[in-house]
Amino acid sequence: MIKPTTWNPYFIHDSEFRGSVRPLGIQLCPEVTACFRDAQYLIALINGHWDTNTRLCGVVFQDSMHSIHSRLLSVDDSTLDITSQCARWGVLAFLATTIHIPRGDLPYAHLLDRLRTLCQNVELTTPELRRFVMWLLVVGTMLVFESDEPWLQDRWRAAITPELSWASAQKQLKNIMWIDCVQDEAGETAFLGLMTSETGG
Repeated sequence: MIKPTTWNPYFIHDSEFRGSVRPLGIQLCPEVTACFRDAQYLIALINGHWDTNTRLCGVVFQDSMHSIHSRLLSVDDSTLDITSQCARWGVLAFLATTIHIPRGDLPYAHLLDRLRTLCQNVELTTPELRRFVMWLLVVGTMLVFESDEPWLQDRWRAAITPELSWASAQKQLKNIMWIDCVQDEAGETAFLGLMTSETGG
């Protein structure tokens, strides 16, 4: 397992991210909060450089990825509440859908098992939690979940409104964590599969 060299956030000065990173709106433990915000900042950088057709510094990308990845893998689930566990495994799954992480560095089978279990058991008590779980389910479906799995359909129906469109869902996904140039096509395919299965189409 990769060990973190520090538990400090990678992105200390966040003024450049204001306006491009939104608060999650749910309570997470401090360690996971720092990792989640760092991941949001990294994704904001990627999107910003794509939009301006400029190159992201390779050292910043590699170092921030290592920092986020190593800290998340070193957190002990037994010390976390279920929402923090969802965020921990959700970010790892998100990174796996977009960035090639060596399989030796990321326990894929365990990741998917944990994500499936957590998505089934987290309580959807607020609009923020429902949006967050919608993001988790789309990310999980992009990675490996089958959209017609019964448990997945139960969670999907609980997390969304029946009239949800891809444009509206896409906006919500971007408010959490989303790489436009990489994930829009796969994300729309996952979303449409979930909606089609949900309506029995």
